[in-house]
Amino acid sequence: MPNPFFKKLEEIKKLLLSQKEILNVEELAIYTGWSKSYIYKLTMACMIPHYKPHEGAKLLYFKKSEIENYMTAYKVKTTAELDVVANDYLTKKKMKNVNR
Repeated sequence: MPNPFFKKLEEIKKLLLSQKEILNVEELAIYTGWSKSYIYKLTMACMIPHYKPHEGAKLLYFKKSEIENYMTAYKVKTTAELDVVANDYLTKKKMKNVNR
């Protein structure tokens, strides 16, 4: 069973990170729950926005707002939203057939 002290410490770290706008790889891993290797894979493939202090630098930095946009870029519709889309489609199709 995890030590409650360390659990609280991790919660405090996450709370402090929520106040920062620029994160390094380690902070991003804590903030997102992603592994550092996964973050490096995403940056190598240029899939997530990231910054370097200068060309050729090994340090990586991330804007939290851009990462949040990346994480929420592809919204998956709920079944209720899909039902509305399907009903709209069927209604338009019926109207089209009636007008023929």
